[in-house]
Amino acid sequence: MRVRLIVASVTTAAMVLGGVALVAAPASSAPTCPTLTGSPPVTVTPAPTPGVDWSGCDLSGALLKAADLSGANLTGANLTGANLPSANLTGANLTGANLTNSSLLGTNLTNANLTGAFVACGTGGVLGRSIRNDSPGVPPIAPVLPSGWSLAGGELTVPVVPCATVSLDVPAVVSSGDTVTLRATLTPATAEGSVEFSALIGLGSSPVVGGVATVKINVPGYAGMVTVVATYTATNIPPGGVARAEATKEVLVASVPGAPTGVSAVAGDAQARVSWTAPESDGGSPVTGYVVQQSLDAGASWTAAAGSPVTGSTTSMVVKSLANGVRVAFRVAAVNARGTGSFSTSSSAVIPKAGVVTPPAPPTTTPTTTTPTTTTPTTTPGTTVTKPGRVAGLKAKSTRKRTVTVRWQAPSTGSPAVTYQYRAKGKTTWKTTTRTMATVKSTKIKKGKKVTFQVRAQNTAGTGTVASKRIKITR
Repeated sequence: MRVRLIVASVTTAAMVLGGVALVAAPASSAPTCPTLTGSPPVTVTPAPTPGVDWSGCDLSGALLKAADLSGANLTGANLTGANLPSANLTGANLTGANLTNSSLLGTNLTNANLTGAFVACGTGGVLGRSIRNDSPGVPPIAPVLPSGWSLAGGELTVPVVPCATVSLDVPAVVSSGDTVTLRATLTPATAEGSVEFSALIGLGSSPVVGGVATVKINVPGYAGMVTVVATYTATNIPPGGVARAEATKEVLVASVPGAPTGVSAVAGDAQARVSWTAPESDGGSPVTGYVVQQSLDAGASWTAAAGSPVTGSTTSMVVKSLANGVRVAFRVAAVNARGTGSFSTSSSAVIPKAGVVTPPAPPTTTPTTTTPTTTTPTTTPGTTVTKPGRVAGLKAKSTRKRTVTVRWQAPSTGSPAVTYQYRAKGKTTWKTTTRTMATVKSTKIKKGKKVTFQVRAQNTAGTGTVASKRIKITR
């Protein structure tokens, strides 16, 4: 009798013994990840089957509703935002899986292994409700959960782990040449890595020691508002943690103002009216007043003039107690929160004389390169006040990085303006000034961009028509 033997080469052999199917483990091979198509919920091709090996696969956003993944190997798989309601994960291995924002409603986790599974920092809470633990024919073995995770009453609860954050400590106002310590504090304090400090230029880096990184710097020669940035780069990123974190703080780098210009004097009887133009640079801090000095010896020596210093933004004062017939000259220096700036060049000398009337303050004009003065317009009693017209001569110019200086002239129509409002077009709020200039600073003012600036005048009768000026940022 002949016996015909047929051998089939198969990867997985199965036979039935006593009505029970026995499945041999597949030969060891690299997992074949499924194809994901569409936008969440994502379609998975091929469909999942029991025992499938999807270890390390990206299944983010996958729709796996009622999928049978019993015995599946999902070690290290990315299940971020995956939808797994009523899925069967009996005995599945989810070691180190990313379950951020996954939906596990009604999922069967009998004897599943979730050791090292995680969610992204800042997320957590109830990951699934109506979690099942009752596979037919399988003892109700609870899943293995990461430390802190709990399964009670059918709810799988995951603790919220805070993300590493960095805070920045630096003085709000500094001066060029100051020695300043920049300090970044990490939370949690166990965070490891380094912090890079920067502003307009790199300011140095420091390793994180005990949750803190510090750098001591000499403030560069600059005046104005700058944004100091502390960027943390992690070296021990926990599962779901962040690799980088950033903190910023606005810091005013201030110096003394520049020198006033155009100092002049007009003599009167034992007195003289001294006038000047505000300095082009306020040093990054508003000018709060002026120091006026006088000289009786052609500038060989200087003393404080009577009535000096003057406060506010006034650019004119009457110096009294002068001797008639004596030649006198004047010079002026501006003052801000950081100190007194350089003195101007001397005015021409004048000679007070008896009987000469001191002239009134000169009218306010809008210089092309200096900060205009504050004016307080008045109206004649009984005169009807009307809204001011459109401001004239609106100009805007890039003066420093992320900084534009806007200048204008008072309206020639309507009643005099009391205040002015200005903004970069697109902003919802207006800023107010009593001067006919403004400095606009913003991180959105970038070189090469075109930005429109708007100005309008105001008085007690209302607001005038908006004037606009569009320029290309050149710095």
